[in-house]
Amino acid sequence: MQVKQVTWEAGSAVQQAEIRKLESGSYEALLYAPEDSQRGDLSSVPLHLTQKGFSAVADTIDGVNVLRVSGIKKEEDILGALTESGFIKGTGKEELVGEKDNVSFVEKIRKSTVRLNGMFGIVGHAGMAVAGALEGDMRRVGTAAFYTMSTSTSALYGAGKPGAEFDKVIDGMRGYLSQQGVEIPKDEKLTAAELAKKGGVIEKLHEFVQQHPIEVGNTIGLMGNLMFMYSGINESRKSNDGTNVGIARTASGLASVIGALSVILIQEKQRGAKKSEWPGLENVDGIAAPQKSPEQLAEADSSRSLPRKFADFVQEKPMRFAGLLNIAGNVAMFKDVSQIKAKHKNVLGELEQRMAAADASGVAHGLEKDYAKAKRASMSGHFSMATACAYLVATTFGTLSSKAKPADYTEQETVSKLTAMSAEMLAHQPAEVRDLAIDKMATYLAKEEKVTQSREELITLINEKVETLGKSPWLAKVSTERAAAAQAAGQQTGAHI
Repeated sequence: MQVKQVTWEAGSAVQQAEIRKLESGSYEALLYAPEDSQRGDLSSVPLHLTQKGFSAVADTIDGVNVLRVSGIKKEEDILGALTESGFIKGTGKEELVGEKDNVSFVEKIRKSTVRLNGMFGIVGHAGMAVAGALEGDMRRVGTAAFYTMSTSTSALYGAGKPGAEFDKVIDGMRGYLSQQGVEIPKDEKLTAAELAKKGGVIEKLHEFVQQHPIEVGNTIGLMGNLMFMYSGINESRKSNDGTNVGIARTASGLASVIGALSVILIQEKQRGAKKSEWPGLENVDGIAAPQKSPEQLAEADSSRSLPRKFADFVQEKPMRFAGLLNIAGNVAMFKDVSQIKAKHKNVLGELEQRMAAADASGVAHGLEKDYAKAKRASMSGHFSMATACAYLVATTFGTLSSKAKPADYTEQETVSKLTAMSAEMLAHQPAEVRDLAIDKMATYLAKEEKVTQSREELITLINEKVETLGKSPWLAKVSTERAAAAQAAGQQTGAHI
C-alpha cells in the first residue's frame, strides 16, 4: 500500500505523519512524535484533533508510540488542522512510500456494486415517474419519489461508513466489564473516540444514515413498494376486459416488499464465522470450545437439511436473496409493461374505429381530445420499458452486493486498533489495578468474529501496548494523587478501577 510520508523540521510537535487512503475513500494518518518526547508532552494534540471532528487514538506500532487519526475526508484537512494549531512548522518534506495499489476494472466494479445499484435505480425511477405522469397515475409518481429517496442513500454512501464497529465493540466491552464488576469511570473521557462524539440531532441522524444506508434506503423503499403494489391492485380493478392488467405489477411490488424486509431485518452473518466451534458450546472465560476437524465440518455442512441450507443462505447473503426476489419482480414488470402496451394499443384502436365510423356517417364525434390523451398515455410504455431495463441492471448489481462495509483495516490492524483502544483506557492506572481488567478485556475481545487471537495472545498484546503507552507523549500525565486513589480503590474492591 502506498502512503504519503510528510516530515517536518525540528521543533515541530509532530515530527512525521504517514497518510494513507482507506478503501472507504476516507484517509487515516499516523502521527509520530520527536524521539525525545516524554509522557504527556503532546497530550493536547489528540484533544485538539477530536475537537476538530477527527477520531484520535493513541496506539503503538512495533513498540513505537503513534497517534492514529481517522475520520479524515481529505489529506488537506489533517494537515490544515495541525498547521492551524501550531503543532507543525514549515511546509514539510513529502515522499511517497510503498507500492501503488493496482486495482483492476473488475475489482473496482465489484467494490462499487451498491453504488451502481443506486445509480441505475435512480435512472429507472425517473422513467417510472414520467410513465406515471403520462398515464395520470399519481401512485406510480409517488412510488418513484420514494424509490429515488431510497436508492439515493446507496448511491451516495455505498454499503456505509466503516469504523463505527470499533466504538460499538468498546461500548459493548464497557458493559461486559461492568457486569464482571470492573468499572471504567464514565465521566472520564479516556478514549478519543468518546471525545469525538457529538450530540446534534441532525448530525446524529446523518451519521446513522452514513453507517446504515442500505437499511435506511430499503426502509424508505418499502413505502414505495407498497404504493407500487397498490397501483397494480387499482389497475387490475379498472380492467374488466379479462387482460389481468395490474396483476404483474402487484406481484412485482410484493416481491420487492419481501426483499426489502429481508435486507432490513436480517443481519448479515459472516460466512464460516465461528463454524469451527461445536454447536451449542460457547467460549467460557476465554477458553476455546472443542474444535472440529475440516472433515467433521464438511460432514456437518453436507448433512444440513434443505430448510437449514436455505436459512443459512438468507442469513449469509440477504442482499443476494433480495436481489433474486427483485429480479423475479423485474420479470413481472416486463410482463406488466407488455400488458400496458397492449391495453393502450386496444384503446387507441377502439377510438380510431369509432372516429372512422363517425366520419364515414358524417356524425360529429368530438373524440379528438380523447384520442390525443390516449396517444400521450401510450407513450408511457416506452418509459416503462426503460424503467424495467434500468431496474434489471440495478437489481443485478444489488444481487452481487453485500451489506458488509468497506474493509478499511486488515485483520491484524483491526486487532491492533481494538487492543490500543482497550489499552488506552488503562494506561493511566497502576499495574496492580489493571490486571483484572486486562483479563476481562481479552476474554471479551476473543469472542469477536474479526478477532482470531486467543485470550492469552490478547492479554500479551494489551499488556505490551499498556506498557508502551505508559510512555506515550500523546497521553496526559497521571498525578501522584490520582494514581494513589486508583490504587487504594483497587485494593478495597479488588475489582473496580
